Amino acid sequence: MVSRAQEAGSIAREAGSIAPALVTIARVEVSIALAWVTIAREAGSIALAWATIVQVVESIAPALVTIARVEVSIALAWATIARVEVSIALAWATIARVEVSIALAWVTIAREAGSIAPAWATTSGS
Repeated sequence: MVSRAQEAGSIAREAGSIAPALVTIARVEVSIALAWVTIAREAGSIALAWATIVQVVESIAPALVTIARVEVSIALAWATIARVEVSIALAWATIARVEVSIALAWVTIAREAGSIAPAWATTSGS
């Protein structure tokens, strides 16, 4: 019985020496669990922030679409103005061609008058 008592005492001493290590391990595990709780809270905060960002983007999106439509309308208006300006430029080119034709007609008239002038001078002098 003494040997059993000694064995039990030996086991108790071993358990006593292991107990502080087990307490330390338990404390570390509690710290890890608290860290996971903190991480979960932060993840929840981040999720809420992203949800807020998504809501803001969803509320802004229709306005951005409207702005894009207005910009397209403005671009189409400028394209129309450019077409009108091209038409005006073509009209001026036509006017310039007509003026050149008139000028050439006057040159032709002047040549003819120059060739007729000696004959007029001869007939009017007699």
